Amino acid sequence: MAHDVFISYASEDKATADAVCHGLEAQGIGCWMAPRDIPPGVEWPAAIVHAIAQSRAMVLMFSEHANQSHQVPRELERAVDKGIPIICMRLETVMPAASLEYFIGVVHWVDVLPSLTPSIARVAETIHSLTATTPRDDPGRDARPFRPAVELFQQRLRFRNALIVTSGAIAMVVSLLGLMSTFDLFTLDTRLASLTMWTARVLHAPALYPALAMVALERDIPRSAWRRLHATVVERLAEAGARVIAFDMYFESSTADDAALADAIARARQRGTAVVVGIHQLVDSQPKLLPELRQTVSAWGMLCIGQQLGAAWLEPLVVERGGASTAQPLPLLWSMALHAVAAWRQVDLSIDQLDPARQEILADHVVTHHKESFPFSMTSTTRRFQKGCPVINEGDRVHGLILALSPLAALRDPRRRFTYAGLTAATPRPDMTLFRDRIVLLGVESSDESFTVPGGERRFGFELHADAINTLLTGMAIRPLGQGTQLLLSVGLALLGGTVRYTRRLTTRRQRRLTLFSLVCSYVLMTCIAYSAWHVLLSPLYHLSGLIGTYVLAGKIETRWFT
Repeated sequence: MAHDVFISYASEDKATADAVCHGLEAQGIGCWMAPRDIPPGVEWPAAIVHAIAQSRAMVLMFSEHANQSHQVPRELERAVDKGIPIICMRLETVMPAASLEYFIGVVHWVDVLPSLTPSIARVAETIHSLTATTPRDDPGRDARPFRPAVELFQQRLRFRNALIVTSGAIAMVVSLLGLMSTFDLFTLDTRLASLTMWTARVLHAPALYPALAMVALERDIPRSAWRRLHATVVERLAEAGARVIAFDMYFESSTADDAALADAIARARQRGTAVVVGIHQLVDSQPKLLPELRQTVSAWGMLCIGQQLGAAWLEPLVVERGGASTAQPLPLLWSMALHAVAAWRQVDLSIDQLDPARQEILADHVVTHHKESFPFSMTSTTRRFQKGCPVINEGDRVHGLILALSPLAALRDPRRRFTYAGLTAATPRPDMTLFRDRIVLLGVESSDESFTVPGGERRFGFELHADAINTLLTGMAIRPLGQGTQLLLSVGLALLGGTVRYTRRLTTRRQRRLTLFSLVCSYVLMTCIAYSAWHVLLSPLYHLSGLIGTYVLAGKIETRWFT
């Protein structure tokens, strides 16, 4: 029987398909539908193929059942190959599945809801207009391709390929900007990295190591009395069994009490207490330090606050003077904090051992002779003179440690923070057993040595060095991602931004923007988890620039060339 249209439907929608078929036939439109019109003895696939080839239009009953059907996509594909127009009757408010999407992207759509009868009338009118211009006997039909749906599919492929290229290009640009620290020039990336560290610190505040104690020299004590008080404090801490006494101070000028301080340090070392002092600069490659102390202290180390990084500090741990260009390597300069922790762990730093690949400082235990290590965060070459740290010069290679600031309340907890007045008083004194086997950091509460950190807190310099000692004691090393990993992450986020624009499931601008916002929030959460769990510091501004930049550019590309 000759027919005009082929009705494609899922078996669950047969009742609706029958109603449409009867309605169209009542208006003089011949319909073919399985299994009604399959001749006896003819195989089902052959009958379907022949019926589609003889049709001048196809009516699709589109529903969620059609999305799930295996037969409907085959029938649609055959109709597209034969160049047969497709009329889609939407039975439900659902989106096409991937198997149907490009077949019915450019078709006549008729929404059946809320009433079937008017919809059948509109379909009949559409079919009449199509069949009026489509001759029944068309010998070239089998060879003529159907372009609209195929071209739509090919257009989507070209758009997808353009997005892949765009995402890769943006990721490369963003990674190059990160390598050049472009956004750092405007402190933008530093602020976002600081926000990550601040958020992670709120969720999981770093704990202070039990072996760390501090003694503060009050600001109202006259400087002329400092050395005498130092001697008394060293004496009493050594008597209490402190393992290490570390001075966050340098001793360059002579006073009348230098001999008393040197004697106190010598007696402390005889009791087994190591004493480490700081230096500010070198003179002829030697520390600028009082001769009396140079001969008596256990070690001296550089005192450099280093580079401020928002909510953290990059403190130099080791300095290679002259860097790799020096013909004859000079002895390494170790920080005061590193010397203090090495003395507490009883390891020897006298043999210069660095492993740049693993980002570790190696040392030998003085008793077991086992190798021990101190991790650092990153290595950089100094490009200009360090104003606040003259011991570091242009061209030096600096291996630094990124510090996460401890809560200020913990640093000033009276159970670990004491005063010179309390230790030097005749009575009462604090419980001196609290100092046994501890590192005791001595520092000055001076406004000249204080720094403002995000949140408006003012911190003394020795409190920052306390964080350096604490970081070394805990073995935590905050490290940025390597360049290769940064590039891969940038590519992944850029592809996500393009995918939000590419996917057909997000049909409105509001849906796309909500999805993009969700991705940004997920990334921020990921940065906090990476920092808290693995001490990895991401580059939020560069990564988010790749994500959002690709999304915006993809929209412009789609509007300009693919619509």
